[in-house]
Amino acid sequence: MSMDFAPGEEWRYNNSAYFILGYIIEKVSGQTYEQFVKSNIFEPLGMHHTFYGSHSKIIKNRAYGYQKRGDYKNADYLSFTQPYAAGALMSTVEDLLIWNRAIRSNKLVKKESIDLAFTNYELNNGKKINYGYGWGLNDINGSPTIEHSGGIFGYATNSIYLPNEDVFVAVFSNCDCHDPGQVSTRMAALAINKPYPTQKDAIAVDNEYLKKLVGVYEFEDHTTRIITLHDNNLYSQRTGSSKKRLYPIKRNTFFFENSLSKIQFQEEGNQMEASFSNRINKTKGIKTDKPIPLHNEIQVSPEILKRYIGVYEIRPGFNISVTFENGKLMTQATGRQKFQVYPESETKFFPKVFDAEIEFIENDSGNIDSFIIYKGGQKIIGKKKS
Repeated sequence: MSMDFAPGEEWRYNNSAYFILGYIIEKVSGQTYEQFVKSNIFEPLGMHHTFYGSHSKIIKNRAYGYQKRGDYKNADYLSFTQPYAAGALMSTVEDLLIWNRAIRSNKLVKKESIDLAFTNYELNNGKKINYGYGWGLNDINGSPTIEHSGGIFGYATNSIYLPNEDVFVAVFSNCDCHDPGQVSTRMAALAINKPYPTQKDAIAVDNEYLKKLVGVYEFEDHTTRIITLHDNNLYSQRTGSSKKRLYPIKRNTFFFENSLSKIQFQEEGNQMEASFSNRINKTKGIKTDKPIPLHNEIQVSPEILKRYIGVYEIRPGFNISVTFENGKLMTQATGRQKFQVYPESETKFFPKVFDAEIEFIENDSGNIDSFIIYKGGQKIIGKKKS
């Protein structure tokens, strides 16, 4: 079996490596992984509400997990043998604070090892990966963070530690339909008195300058951003994402609402450049001569729209439902928000909230049996189930 890439050329988060570590622990200790973490970590630290996952044990105050498929539903069953040493743990935010204090005081692992775990490693080309050994490395408005998220059917978590300020934030959700990362990052920013910018922080910028910024920008991380201007307001849309309004905090610097992301424009000769930053991640782009893509919305009869009603399977457990509601064709992916799609032909449709197209496919019998989603240079096929 060939490797995905040569050592040091790329990096990729990998649960399988943690499975191997769990197996090594069992072989060396002579205990099961569950026994080892209980007797060597949870009990010595006093983490009395942390367990190796179990569906059968009665656990006081256990939070039920939920998923959202239009309405909320109980989370699908998942055997804890599958996540195993990569995440089959149950805990509380209070116990996670105990874990954080133990890590910071070197109760479990010596300082030299922790320093290695919190090092921001580089690829062969010198690019930092913003990841150490099991922790992500980021920042909040210039303050370094050590953090990690987690997720399993029905649950999602995120924790952030700011070593300079000695602030720890953990947020748990018992529905995997909510992202605790946004909440925890906002809380951490408030706690260190470096809050997100708001609309009140925006300044006025002359419309003539804003017009110069409009265009299609290609970035070094191979993304494309389309900058548009409507009613004297600037908008940014990354390929495959929804359109978002930009708010100026300087004449050439704009922030995204409810985010720490910023974009800064700089004119170099006759070339307009842009620098996008999402916390610690930064990438540069150049304005191209490419035209801003436009969809031409047309009118299509309700009879045609109703042909596309059904559930389309992308992969097992992940579907897109197509419904006809109040004369509109609506789409909703499993656990996602519902969006209207607009016709540009009798078979091709597009959403207005992000850059994508959906084409319905007719079989030899004249029935709709699948669709193709075109998004970010990919083709995603959905087979009609009903």
